[in-house]
Amino acid sequence: MRVNANSSDFSNNHRSETECEASQNSELETTQCENGYLARNIEQELFSAQTDMHNLKSADERIAELFELMKPQRKVLLSILNSCYEKQPVHEINLLVATVQKDNVSVYSAARFCLLLEEAGALARCTYDDDSLKMAVASKPEADFEDCEDYYDVDKPNKVLWLTTLEGRAFVEADNFQDRLLALFLEEETYLPIYKQVLTLCSREEGASLSDISGAIKESPLLKEPPLHAAYFAEKLEKSDALVWKKSWHITDTGKEALLRLGDVVYAQTEDAREVVS
Repeated sequence: MRVNANSSDFSNNHRSETECEASQNSELETTQCENGYLARNIEQELFSAQTDMHNLKSADERIAELFELMKPQRKVLLSILNSCYEKQPVHEINLLVATVQKDNVSVYSAARFCLLLEEAGALARCTYDDDSLKMAVASKPEADFEDCEDYYDVDKPNKVLWLTTLEGRAFVEADNFQDRLLALFLEEETYLPIYKQVLTLCSREEGASLSDISGAIKESPLLKEPPLHAAYFAEKLEKSDALVWKKSWHITDTGKEALLRLGDVVYAQTEDAREVVS
């Protein structure tokens, strides 16, 4: 009898513990669900607030912000805006972006670039007939057969084109590669000899790889403190339109003009010198 009673007590205790554990798990899951719901709501509210703040900014501010956030894609964005001074169909923009990105593939598609520019206020959709997008309007024709249900026949929509806005044009016209390159040289005057070396290497017919550039500048006393690498200078020159990537770094017309300006720049004579002699 004692064995049966103990067995029953054990069973009851085990069942109570199992039920208690299940209850706790259920409460935990409920809490986690509630917390997850609250977290999602907070994220949505934050995103909504950020969107509202973004929309409160002027088109000029939004365009400048977009270009600042997408510095590596500056050339593509500017190419699209320049091309769309006249209305351009989607397939032409696709071809343009594919050409610009031929040797520098991006995760962004032509459509995504256009949507970002549109959101910023630099690009607008339009049709052949108007400067604003016309939506197709449904028309209700007469029924072709007796005893058939009425139906709506949607007119074929006009082909969508992209057109640079006035704000987009203003940004393009204010964006001067030569001014930006001059500002770079003034800001980083200490490194003018390095920029000259990089541009000289990239003026070769075959261009220069990062390894080529690194090998040429790595022993320079100018780069000991702070330590800077080849990619730093190549990217700075690319953003100023002095270099372009075509399976290797190549000098542009802007870069050639810059190289002429740097013609007399030489290294200082002392090991730890930081001044540029020109």
